[in-house]
Amino acid sequence: MLSKVIKLVERRVGTYAAVKYEATTCAIVAEWCKINNIPNPVDVDKMHSTLIYSRVKIPTEYQKDLDEIELRSRGWRFLPDEFKLMPTSSDKGAVKEVLVLTLKAPELIQMHDDLCRKGATHDFDDFIPHVTLSYKVPTDFNLALTPPPVYFIPSKIYFEPLDMNWSDKK
Repeated sequence: MLSKVIKLVERRVGTYAAVKYEATTCAIVAEWCKINNIPNPVDVDKMHSTLIYSRVKIPTEYQKDLDEIELRSRGWRFLPDEFKLMPTSSDKGAVKEVLVLTLKAPELIQMHDDLCRKGATHDFDDFIPHVTLSYKVPTDFNLALTPPPVYFIPSKIYFEPLDMNWSDKK
């Protein structure tokens, strides 16, 4: 009985997975944000691309397989694409506009799709690889910007329990 309860709780917790980028990549993007007066930029050590925001827990053995992938050795380099204002919300209903830089990253799309095939869920119709630059921008923010002169070079994947109200903390 207890094992059934534990499995139910684990299933309800869900899984968040993201890709971190090399420190040099993030430092260049942070400096670019300063030069371009991006309001409330994301801390350099928090820059990432979400792979999955799953309301269902991803099997631990699959997480372990991905944790052991050395992304640097794959030679992946993602080009910045375009700026967008994207809505985000929590289960409490708060909606915010966030400034993102989309990436040309077919490898991230493939990883997202693999996670979905392993049972992960997602809330959006399309998965658009991106890096969030600011969680607090005005809705009339001018998107006529030149992307930063950098390749986004992934360094690692990380997993954590899903926090359903993460955006309330931003």
